[in-house]
Amino acid sequence: MLKRMDQPISNRFLRLLHKNIPMLTVAGMFFFSAHTLAGSLELTADLFEKNEWEFCRRECRRALLSQTEPTERFQLLSAMSGIRMGNDPLLEHNELDRIISENHDDQVSAIAAYERGRLQWQLEQPEQALQSFSLSFQSTTNKALFLRASCSIFLLFKDAPELKDGNDDLISQITTSRDQWYGTLFSECAKPTPVTGTPSAPNWVIRFYRSQISPAIGERCTLEPSCSEYFHQANHKHGLKAYPMIADRFFREPEVSQKKKDPVISESGQIRYRDPIENHDFWMKKK
Repeated sequence: MLKRMDQPISNRFLRLLHKNIPMLTVAGMFFFSAHTLAGSLELTADLFEKNEWEFCRRECRRALLSQTEPTERFQLLSAMSGIRMGNDPLLEHNELDRIISENHDDQVSAIAAYERGRLQWQLEQPEQALQSFSLSFQSTTNKALFLRASCSIFLLFKDAPELKDGNDDLISQITTSRDQWYGTLFSECAKPTPVTGTPSAPNWVIRFYRSQISPAIGERCTLEPSCSEYFHQANHKHGLKAYPMIADRFFREPEVSQKKKDPVISESGQIRYRDPIENHDFWMKKK
């Protein structure tokens, strides 16, 4: 018995749904289910939506190193970014296996199973892909993922007709949802091809700082998040107000470091002191 697909879809998801970018919307499926988003998760999701896979993966790693919750979602976003960057599909496949077997978030497992099915299909493993798509199809309570999984199974059957044998019940189940498949779903759920090309560029100011200035001065920042990441978050939330905010942080950094409150360990092993943007923008009117 399939679960009811009656969860509302957020405006943010509907906006993403019209982007003809294969699989982009899957990442958003587990974000709109929460009433509020942690700043780090929202930022990471935003990087993913903008195709900034490398920076998204980096932010996921930072969040995991600092044990920022929800860890399962950062793990999944990291794997999904790696797939889109063209990383070794076998390594990402193993990571998805681990996420499915170890996490306690059913929706994360459903999305990870779907992503694994896409990889298996790409790797010419249609039987395994069918198992993964079926797991996602039968376990998700999200209508968007439900439709993607059912459409993917339909297209997989067309690509490998021999898989239909012994799967009459599954064929009957996916047929009941066919009238809900929108036009671009077929192209978005088509058999994936190996990724080529490079990730799109992030905000040019942050890109210039991270590629030119940061390597020259070394890891001198003693705060967490780093100054470039702080500016990125401020820019994401407050636009032009990010410039006076980062200037204020430069002046504030020595004082915060001297107090040595709330220490964290960075990826490089450096001790930093937590200074999140939420501590300094609470008085602003959020956008």
